[in-house]
Amino acid sequence: MAYSQAIRTGESGYTTISEFGRSLEPPEPRSEIGYPLALTLAIGIVSMVSLPALGTQLPFEWLDGLAPFDVPVVVVSILLGLVAGVWSAAAAMAYNMTTHSDEMDDWGRGVVCRRCGERFVN
Repeated sequence: MAYSQAIRTGESGYTTISEFGRSLEPPEPRSEIGYPLALTLAIGIVSMVSLPALGTQLPFEWLDGLAPFDVPVVVVSILLGLVAGVWSAAAAMAYNMTTHSDEMDDWGRGVVCRRCGERFVN
């Protein structure tokens, strides 16, 4: 209730929140799309740049003449990026279902002293 009272919406539809309200905001869940997607792209690009010697060690000779770029390195980079992205998304989902759920329960049961601003959990 204290958090909802700290949020004000003006006639223009613009929403403001006081500093006291900012300290009472609910815990944020981890991103299940943004961070895993960024990690997928980052690992894919870094591995594509740093693994060109890997192409000679993999059994992809039959792909050599099909593309103007080094196909084995691209395939390995895509696979590494996808594995990292899926792992990151699964970790975020697990966090949101367990830890974040518990944090939201504690946040919902919390009581705030209107005088000192300290938060207590029942």
